[in-house]
Amino acid sequence: MAIATAATGLAIGGAKFFEGRKVQRDAEKAISNFEFEELTNPFENEQVSTLGSDLITEQSNIGAATTTEALRTGGARGLAQLPKVEAQRNIVARQNAANLDQQQVAINTRKAQQAAKNQDTIEQRQNNELAGYGQMMNVGLGMKYQGMDNAINAVGAFGQSAAGEWIDGEIMGTNE
Repeated sequence: MAIATAATGLAIGGAKFFEGRKVQRDAEKAISNFEFEELTNPFENEQVSTLGSDLITEQSNIGAATTTEALRTGGARGLAQLPKVEAQRNIVARQNAANLDQQQVAINTRKAQQAAKNQDTIEQRQNNELAGYGQMMNVGLGMKYQGMDNAINAVGAFGQSAAGEWIDGEIMGTNE
């Protein structure tokens, strides 16, 4: 009976040990093959819209040309007003530039916010995945050590059982 119990304990201990070693190796392999994730930024290729600015510039140029032509026909007094027309065109150009700059700032802000969000998401996902692999490795190690413990206990139990059957060098229950 003691031999059967010891053999069963050794078999269970050995099975746990080898299963634990496999789980540990699988976790180590998963960690070494871990690939860091990359997320895309949907705002990366966003560009400033120049359609409105182009239309305003075109209308300003048409208006300036019409006004300039009218002032030319007005003689010397009319020509004296040309700097005001040019000043008005400059104001429109600066407003357009400011509008385009505001759009670019907004795009840059969205890109930066999305990049930070992506980085946080990636780090969280990777931390969770690597922590899972670490837990898997710990489970494997625990199983290995538990298997070794079971095997050692089985051998010890067999030794105690066998020793109990021996008294003064004789096996109990036998008459020699």
